[in-house]
Amino acid sequence: MSEYEMIKQAVRDVLYDFDFKTEIANALVEQKRIIRNRKKGLNPDLISTREAKSLRGAARVEKLISGGHLKRYPSGDAKNSAKYVSKKQLFKLDNLYL
Repeated sequence: MSEYEMIKQAVRDVLYDFDFKTEIANALVEQKRIIRNRKKGLNPDLISTREAKSLRGAARVEKLISGGHLKRYPSGDAKNSAKYVSKKQLFKLDNLYL
């Protein structure tokens, strides 16, 4: 066995011994915790714009937002912070024709 193959085998052994499933599970739990903490201060009626688009269609939600019928609430001061809309208001605007 050449030196290259021995090194390759050693790397394989280390990678197979490492428990990827545990690390992935820990990362997912941490991500959920961060998301939960980020949403803590928000009104429970608010849903993300992405969720609203999946509930009522992307074109419909964009029309409601651009028409001023549906207001977006940012989760923070940063430019790229998540934007939320009121679920109650979204359902109330179902009968509105645009």
